[in-house]
Amino acid sequence: MYCTDCGKKIDSNNRYCTNCGKKLEHGIKKNETNKNNTSPNFPLILGIFSLICIPIPEISIPLAITSIFLAIKSKTHNKLETLGVILGILSIIITIFLFISTLFVEPLAKELINSIDSNNYNNDTQQIIEPELSGYKWMGSDSSILFLKKDGTIEWNKKTNNTDQLLYGNYETYNGEEAIQYIEQYLPQYKFYKKENNQNSSEQIQYTYLIILTSNTTTTPIYLYGQISMDGEKLNLTNIQDNSTIKFKKQDTLSGSIDI
Repeated sequence: MYCTDCGKKIDSNNRYCTNCGKKLEHGIKKNETNKNNTSPNFPLILGIFSLICIPIPEISIPLAITSIFLAIKSKTHNKLETLGVILGILSIIITIFLFISTLFVEPLAKELINSIDSNNYNNDTQQIIEPELSGYKWMGSDSSILFLKKDGTIEWNKKTNNTDQLLYGNYETYNGEEAIQYIEQYLPQYKFYKKENNQNSSEQIQYTYLIILTSNTTTTPIYLYGQISMDGEKLNLTNIQDNSTIKFKKQDTLSGSIDI
C-alpha cells in the first residue's frame, strides 16, 4: 500500500508511514477487525456448557447467568452472542422445570403406580382381609365341635368311639410361610410336609395354618395343619401325628356356656 500523505510505498501491516510518520487509519481498522474476529465468543461457549450441565443445577445455572451477563455487557452484540443468551435462558427454563417435576410430578407418579400395583395385587390374589380362625365355633365332619377363643384357649368336643371327649387347653397359630418353616424346623420327624410334594402357590400358602394345641388330656402337644378357604367359612385340619383329617365349617350361631 501507499501512504496517503507522501505517496511512499509502505508495508500494509504498518500503523505509521516509515517515510513521513503519518498515522495509517486503514491499518488500525484492519488490525482491530482481525482482533475482534479471533477473540473467543464467551457468551456462546458458556451457554453451550450450561445446557450440557443441566443435570447439575449448581453448575448449569451460574454458567447460564454468566452467559447472559457477558452478552449484555458486550459492545458488539453479534449473532453468536445472541445465540449464547438464548441457550442460557433455555438452560434456566429446563432446570427449573426439572426441579418442579422432582418436587411434585415424580411423587404423584409414584403414588399412582403404587396404587395401580396394589389394586392388581388384590385382584390377582382375590384377598382383602386374611380370614380369622379365633372367635368362632367350628363344626367338624365327625360331629365334633371346636371352639378357638380369642384369649388363646381352646375347647374341643370330640366324638371318639361313640363317646364324647372334651379337650381343653391353650393353642397358638402359625400362618403361611411361618407354619411351613415351623414344621420343617421343629417337626421333621413326622415327614408330613415336604417341599417337593407340596408346591403350593403364594396364594395357597397365605391360607395355610398350623395350630399347636396343648391339651389337658395329652402329655405332648397336638399339631394340626391345614388350610382355610378364601371366604373363611371352611377349615380342613390334619393331625400330623396320626395323619387323620377333619373338615370343619364355621357356625355363625354360638351356643352353650362357652364364652367366645
